[in-house]
This record gives sequence, structure tokens and C-alpha cells, in this order.
Amino acid sequence: PNPVTDQAVVRITCGTPSNVTLRVCDLLGREVARPATSHHFGIGTHNIDVDVRDLPAGAYLMVMDTDELRQSLPLIKLRY
Repeated sequence: PNPVTDQAVVRITCGTPSNVTLRVCDLLGREVARPATSHHFGIGTHNIDVDVRDLPAGAYLMVMDTDELRQSLPLIKLRY
């Protein structure tokens, strides 16, 4: 979803039903937003809207935790 100005859509695919938490962190690891907290997703592909309008321009990490794994992806926020 890079780069973004105000909103990103994160697409996830679950092979088994899972609880998903998605956080946006600065590069020091501090959480700056939490678009999804323990949402239960069934098997299949799902979209999570990530609103970053209130964040300053810069580099961030999107951290997704599920019942089985943790994955981090870069997020670049541009000015608008």
C-alpha cells in the first residue's frame, strides 16, 4: 500500500480462522495507531482499512499479529 497520504487498505489471507491485531508503529517501535484489535477473521481474504491522516509524514511499520504469526511491513506516509 505504499506510499500513502491518508488511507491504506491491508489485504490479509487467513488459512484458518484467526484473531488479528494490526498496529502501526514508528521506527522506534512505539505504537502510533491500532486499526484492528483482536478482530476474528474466518478463512479467506479480508481487507482492513488503515487511516493514517493524523500521522505526520514519515516511515512506519505495520505490525500484524495473528494466532499463529507476526509480520511487519513498511509504510511510507506522504504529506498531502
